[in-house]
Amino acid sequence: EFEVLRGGSASSLRIRLRQGDVIKAESDALVSKTSTSEIGAGMDSGGGGLGGLVGGLLGGAAWSVLTGESFFLQTLRCSGSAGEVLVAPSEQGDIAVLDVRRPMPGDQPQVL
Repeated sequence: EFEVLRGGSASSLRIRLRQGDVIKAESDALVSKTSTSEIGAGMDSGGGGLGGLVGGLLGGAAWSVLTGESFFLQTLRCSGSAGEVLVAPSEQGDIAVLDVRRPMPGDQPQVL
């Protein structure tokens, strides 16, 4: 469950976590957290094993260079029965919520 906190051009996102929930955010996104929320940091390798690590390193480096975004991610994990984190973008601006789960009229399930 989440809530967008509007602060003019300095919006943030309050995320309520249940035990075991894990989210990933940019390395500088965390504003505050409850004591039951743990922080980890690392690269998002995108796969397992050495091939996944090398591909993740190269892909992460390319993404960082092309977009100017951080190469590292924070992993925010709820270790207690419930927790809460507050995250915000590094640049000022509003946060838009897009529902990408809603099917379009006439959509049929696809098998790839």
